[in-house]
Amino acid sequence: MAAPVFQSCFWNDDWQAGEVEVAEQIRNGKVRVFDTLDEFALMPEFSAACDGHLPVGVCPSG
Repeated sequence: MAAPVFQSCFWNDDWQAGEVEVAEQIRNGKVRVFDTLDEFALMPEFSAACDGHLPVGVCPSG
C-alpha cells in the first residue's frame, strides 16, 4: 500500500532513520516530559537552538 502523497516525506530514508534514533532514545529513557509549553520554551537547549526567538505558534504566557 502506498502512502498518501501528503505523507511521503515521513517515509523517506532520512525521516525513518530519525524515527529509529528517537525510538532508541525513548527506550533508553533519554526523554524529558514538560507539563506546560512555557516550561518547554524556557529550557536552555530550546532557547539556544532558537537563538532567543520562539518559533511561530510557541508563545509562552508570562
